This record gives sequence, structure tokens and C-alpha cells, in this order.
Amino acid sequence: MKKLRRKMIRTVFLSAISVFALLMIVIYTSISYYFSHHSDTMTALIAANNNEAPDYQEYSSMKEDTAYSFFFRYDPETYTKTRFFTVILDKDSNFVRWAHSKIASTSIAEKDAVKLASKVIKKDRKTGYIDTYRYRITWNGSEGTYSIIFLNCSDDLLIKNIIVLFSMFAAIILTLLTTIIFTLFSNHFMKPFVENSHRQKQFITDASHELKTPLSIISANAQVLEFKTGENEWLQNIIHQTTRMTNLINELTTLSKMEEVSDDLVLETLNFSQITVDTLSPFQELIEEHNATLQLSIQNNIYVNGNKEQVTRLVSILGENASKYVKSGGTVIATLTANRKNLILRIFNTADLPSDFNPNRLFDRFYRPDSSRTSATGGHGIGLSIAKKIVTTMGGTIETKKEKDGITFVAFIPRIKKDRHDPH
Repeated sequence: MKKLRRKMIRTVFLSAISVFALLMIVIYTSISYYFSHHSDTMTALIAANNNEAPDYQEYSSMKEDTAYSFFFRYDPETYTKTRFFTVILDKDSNFVRWAHSKIASTSIAEKDAVKLASKVIKKDRKTGYIDTYRYRITWNGSEGTYSIIFLNCSDDLLIKNIIVLFSMFAAIILTLLTTIIFTLFSNHFMKPFVENSHRQKQFITDASHELKTPLSIISANAQVLEFKTGENEWLQNIIHQTTRMTNLINELTTLSKMEEVSDDLVLETLNFSQITVDTLSPFQELIEEHNATLQLSIQNNIYVNGNKEQVTRLVSILGENASKYVKSGGTVIATLTANRKNLILRIFNTADLPSDFNPNRLFDRFYRPDSSRTSATGGHGIGLSIAKKIVTTMGGTIETKKEKDGITFVAFIPRIKKDRHDPH
């Protein structure tokens, strides 16, 4: 459950980041739109008033003739606070003159104004930002000139930056507080899950114990009867089915114990290459009984950090699955390679698969895709679920691929780098 707790905390943290990031985008977009729209409306007023900022009375009369935005505010102080300059260019974009009575003389020089006007012409946009100015280009048809109005927006940009920075700071603090609070109370939140998981495990353990005893008695009695009366079909079936039930109970118990990663699990550096060869080689005899062949292509000295028993069980499950269901006269091909991050174990076996075969469902418990996977093979549909759990516990993934003439299981497991000459 510790792993689930960490996962939930990580989920809460990422969720909080996502929510606040989305909120930040909305805030930034809204503020940018407000200031840009306000500045564009102001430059439009200036352009409509012969490149002069209207006083409040002039604005009132202009407002009656033109519908300006609800968000735009123009009060008696706006005229005195508005700072702008205008650059006049001829139709060939050559400098004609500039008007700068409404901006401090120390703010910008004529040569700088000309440079800004040249940059604006290159942008080929009617309105926009350049440096700390919001500009608007208008065509004076009667004079045959262009007017570029540069509205000083440094205060607006400063306010926008302050709001954005404050919002970011608040979002970070709230994200951390949310995560910390959830972490402190996570044990309380997880308590019902822990109790339910414990009850499930206890039930499976108790049920397994109660079932194994009568199965052992039935099997022993059947063997005694067989010894006294000789072999017969019915006694063989009893012995076979009790053995299958015992194996199924053992597999269910194993899977139940693996539902929660044990902190006491012994991990060590393992030579996955050697384990794969040692585990798969004994299946050659079983594969040959199907008139099939086993081909191993194992890259040497690939190491992994894991539990030896689980790693061996993983390879054994995949090898047993392939050897049971390989097509008569077919092939089982096992390859082990590695890239910079993962080792890649592929096990292929030829098989006749139905057209509606869904390979991903093979990891579902008790799933049997076709009539070939019957009790005659000895499988229960649990082994591949255990294999997937082992791979997941090791931080990897496992998938199946339907091939033209069979099926391939592919496991990706994080590897560790180790000297190729390491004797271990």
C-alpha cells in the first residue's frame, strides 16, 4: 500500500499543478486581452481625433458616435495620463516627421522613433506590441501618409507582470500546501483500502488453507484406491483434477501476495542473460514433444536489479506458456537484447489464432482465447497475470503482439549497466 500511497500523492500533486497551470493560462490570457484591447481602443481614439488624445469632453462626444468596449474606461484624468508619440511616413515608408508633445522628451529620441517605425513596417501588422509600446498604423488618405501611433504601455506591462508573478507564487504555494495536507492525511484516507486489502488477503489465505486440506485427503484416498484396485480412468481423473485445483490455489495465493509490493523483498544485481538461458533450456524437451524447435538468441551479460525468485518465475511463465501452446511442427524463439534504458525479452511461438483474437486480454485472470487453451494444457489463466505483476513491480511493461503465424510476448524491464567482465 505504500506504493499506492505514493502514487496517490503524486497524482494529487500533478492534478494541483495542472489545475493551477490552467488557471494561470486563463489569468494571463485575460489580462493580456484586457490591456491589449484597452490600448487598441486608446490608439483608435487618438487616430480618430487627428493623432491627438481627446480630453474628456471630446471623448464624450466621440462616444456618442462610436460604440467603444464595455471594458474601456476613460475618465477626466485619462487625458493627462496618456503618453504617446506619432511617427508620420510617406507611402514609400520614408520618415516625414514625428509628434512627441505627449511624451517626455527624455523617453525617446527621434532616431529611436524612426527605428521603431521601421520595425513596425517590417511586422506588416496594423496593431501590436514593440518594446513597451502598443502601436497602430493608420492611412491618411488626404495626405497620402501613414501615421504610426506609439502608446506607452510600460505601466500596464508592469502591472501585468506583477499579477502574473503573484499568481505563479500563489499557485506554487497552494500546490505545495495541497500536497502537504494530503500527505499528512493520506494514511487516514488509505485506511479503508488497507483494511479491505488485508481482509481480502486474509480471506484468500484462509480459504487456501481450508481447500488444500480436503484436496490433499481426496488425492491421497484416490491414490490408495488406485493402489488397491489398480489404475482406472475415474481415479486418474480425480488425481489429475485435485492436482490442478491445488496448483490453481497456489497460483491465486501467489498473485494475491504480489498485489502489494513488500518492502522486505530481497533485491540484488542479477545476470538476466544467464537466468534466461538456465530457465528456458529445460523447456526444450517439452517443446520437442510438440515436434517443435527452440531457438535462443540471448545477448550476454545483461544485468537487472530484482528478486531472483521473481525474475526466474517470470521467464519460466513465458517459457511454459510458449511451450504449451506452440503449434505442432512450429518454433519457439526467445531473444534477449538491451538498449540504453531497458532489457527487452521477446518470446515467440507459432500458433493458429482466431480472427477475433485479442492478445491484450491474455493478461486477464482465467481468460482463455480459444479451444486450444483448455484444461488439457494444464493452464489456469493465472500465470500471465503473475508475469505482468512481476514486470510491473520491476518498473517495466509487458505486451503481446499478434504475428502472422503466431504470437510474441515482449517484456521491457529497466536494466543496470555493469562491467561485462564482472564475474557476478
